[in-house]
Formats: sequence, structure tokens, C-alpha cells
Amino acid sequence: MKKWLICLLVVVMLMSTVMFVACNNNPPEPQQPVETKVTVKITDDGNCFQKISFSIDKGTVLDASLYQNIVRINNGSKMVYFLGEWTTSTGEKFDFSQPINEDVTISPQKVQLYFEKDNYPYITMYANEELKDNPNMTTVVLPIKSPVTGNSMPNSTLVGSQASDSIFDGFNYIEVAVIPEEIHNVQGALFYNCTSLKEVYFPGYGYYMGRTVTSDFLLGCSALEHIYFSDEDAMQDFATMLIDAIADAQKEGQDTSNLERLTDLLAVKTAPYMYWDADNQQG
Repeated sequence: MKKWLICLLVVVMLMSTVMFVACNNNPPEPQQPVETKVTVKITDDGNCFQKISFSIDKGTVLDASLYQNIVRINNGSKMVYFLGEWTTSTGEKFDFSQPINEDVTISPQKVQLYFEKDNYPYITMYANEELKDNPNMTTVVLPIKSPVTGNSMPNSTLVGSQASDSIFDGFNYIEVAVIPEEIHNVQGALFYNCTSLKEVYFPGYGYYMGRTVTSDFLLGCSALEHIYFSDEDAMQDFATMLIDAIADAQKEGQDTSNLERLTDLLAVKTAPYMYWDADNQQG
């Protein structure tokens, strides 16, 4: 009997041990998933970006070349801004070289590229002198819509000259200029003495549209390497226009050497995409 009791006690103790171990080895509580995304918000950008709130992988480094020291056309295709340094919502300089590991709100230092007086069908523009000596201001995009009225500008004339009303007179850091198809005529030097200007783009050019330039177009642009067009037909149209412009200048007794030098600079190349480069990077 005594042995039986001892065996019973042993069995009870073993069962208690098993139950205790089982109770203390419950599966762990499920862990919350680790957040792998962060949100970037853009404010006070002059409507330059389509996506002003987007998610990216934690640790992403934004491509500074798509945000900082660039020229961008806003959503309405009217204003053109130069975007310089960016700051956070706390006023600190945003460092594009660092990975983003938490939600952040950033805002650019933006400067309007030019101003305009409503003088339809002419577009009388004035460059922002604040940018003249900025070495980062290397690109100019001319307007697609009037900064004054907001209307598109078919058959419009861009007025500049080699005198005091030249739009970009002596902007010696400009290297690239884009003149959209809405601009049909350019009166005057426009980029007078912009000694670093290398490339001028005429996307959508067609001589049938009545596009013309005057004899001092691109006068003083000593570093000019190419005037680009979207295809061979457009380039040939411009070449025909140049021949006619040279002939007209000769009839009026004007110096044609400036226009003649341009005939050897014509080439085909797609214009830089000036609209939503950064939006392609955003998630």
C-alpha cells in the first residue's frame, strides 16, 4: 500500500511539472510588423511638384539633382522657378546626402525665373536679376503659358534686344535654354552676352508656324555649341528660316555674321524633360 501511495505521488508530481512547464511555454505574443516606409511631404513649392506627399522605403536617399539647384515649370505651366536649398518644417537645412528614416516635411527656397508685362501678342519679359550671379542657375526654360494671364501663347513674340531690355543679359552661368513651341518669334538678342550658353533647344519647331528670329538672336553667346531640334524635319525648317532671315538682314544692310555662324550648329536631340523628373522617383 505504501509503495502504491509513493507511486501515485510521483505520478502527480510529474503531471504537475509537465503542466507547469506547459503553462510557462506559451507561444510569444505576435510582434507588430516593423514599419519599412516613411512619408515625405513637400510644401510651399509653387506647385512645381505633382506629388506633394509620397512614401519611400526607410533609408532612401533622395536624388538631390531632381530637387535642388534646378529649374522647374509649375503645374499650371505658367511660372518657372529656380529651386535652391530645401529646409525642414523646423527650419533646418535638409541634407539630401543623408538617408531618410522618419517622416519629414520639406520646402524649397524658390525664386521666380522671370517676370512679364501683359502686352499681347507680345511677351515682354524681365529676368530675375537675383539669379544673375548664382552659379547654380544653369538652365532657362521659357514660358509655356503667360505668367500674367495664364493663357497659352500661340503666335506670340518674345521680345528682347542687345540693349537694356535684353531678357537674360550677361547671365554668364546659363548653359542650357529651352524655347517651347508656343514662342513663334524672337525679337532681339534674348540671351545677349550669356557667355556660358552651350545648348539651345527648340522642341516642336516648325517654320510653317511662322517662327522667326532677328539678326541679333543669341548674339554674344560665344560658347554656343548646338541648337537642337526634335527631328530632322524641324531642323531643316529652322535652317530654311535662317537662310531667309540672313537674306532679309542683307537687304536691310545688317551684319549677318551672327546668324551665319548658327547654320553650322544645328543638330537633332531631345529637349531636357523639365516638368516632372522628381515625380518619377517618388513612390
